[in-house]
Amino acid sequence: MEAINKIIEHTNNRISAWYLNAKKDYNVIGSGKAEYKSEANEIVINYNENGESKVFNMVFYPEYTSNGYDWVFNCWAEQ
Repeated sequence: MEAINKIIEHTNNRISAWYLNAKKDYNVIGSGKAEYKSEANEIVINYNENGESKVFNMVFYPEYTSNGYDWVFNCWAEQ
């Protein structure tokens, strides 16, 4: 569980930095927050871009931790 908490914290930091750069580079106003839903075994990212609310979710398996802390952020950013 400690690993997932670190991944969530890292993902939230990356999302914050992402939207700071998006505002500066593309005038996109946004924010987001990742959380782990243990009952569904998934990571959910609720985010808002220019007033439009969106949700990204993915199932989480412990072996995903071997992909590194950036993996969840990269999956979200590429969608």
